[in-house]
Amino acid sequence: MTRYSGPCPAIGVRDLVVKGQDGFTLDIRELDIAPGSMVALIGRNGSGKSTFLDAALSLLDVNSGKVQIFGETLAKLPTTHPVRARIGAQVQGVTWSWSIKVGEIMAIHNSLYGSTYAKIVDGLGVRSLFPGMYRKLSTGQRRRVDLAMALAHKPDLIILDEPSSGLDRQYRTAFHEILAERRAAGATILIASHEGRDVGMADRILWFEKGEIIEDSAPGDIIGRRVGHFVGIVDDAAPTLLDRLENDLAPSARSHARDGSKLVLIGENDLRTPFIAAMERHSVAGYVVRPARSSDLLDLVRNSEQFDGGRP
Repeated sequence: MTRYSGPCPAIGVRDLVVKGQDGFTLDIRELDIAPGSMVALIGRNGSGKSTFLDAALSLLDVNSGKVQIFGETLAKLPTTHPVRARIGAQVQGVTWSWSIKVGEIMAIHNSLYGSTYAKIVDGLGVRSLFPGMYRKLSTGQRRRVDLAMALAHKPDLIILDEPSSGLDRQYRTAFHEILAERRAAGATILIASHEGRDVGMADRILWFEKGEIIEDSAPGDIIGRRVGHFVGIVDDAAPTLLDRLENDLAPSARSHARDGSKLVLIGENDLRTPFIAAMERHSVAGYVVRPARSSDLLDLVRNSEQFDGGRP
């Protein structure tokens, strides 16, 4: 990975090693996150994404190396250092005191940062939760409160770990609108996610596997190289029909997967014509043909053992 040549990176990593349980080791030799960029971390559960985010935020001890934010190591900074106020983070496993109410949590936010923007709090529907205790909230409601704590002071660096998990459609849309606004304002965003829309907003993807980064590319490059450029989907079809389609098209596809009544073929753009011809030849009414996108890459990450290419 190349060393960042611009001003001080938002996040800089050198020779980072973090050893976890069951022999897991996070090992990142060199990584810079440029200011104003949006970077998506992808990978299977346990691949090292959350460990890296926690290390960046000094929430765990590192065995060697360093992670710096705006040129500083957070663990070495006093709680009043101005760099801390430039960061907003939503991480897994947040705990609060047993009896604390949501309104009290947001009051803590205001006392820490000196400002809590109502548009962000209201957009995430948090104000209506003020009277309730945090411990009694649903998973989705807790996620909204956690995101408000991370975003409502308009930080320069936003670090998010599976932020869309548990959000219903209304608040997921509001969250993405807030994220887009912060990105347009120049914030640096680092987001670990299994959600296609989260990853689709990024201009850079880091693919984690077994504690290492195995891909560091622009989304279009990594999707084209790892997935392909074309996706054809046949759903709710009889097994005999899928057999015929698979025999016709699989040899020309880069990869294919079959799950019950569904067949997914992935390949290059020149597969589009024979795919549509096969649909017409076999009188298939229900099918989809479209360009490959971020959600297909995430499907590959989650289910790569189903594809002919095997483990990524």
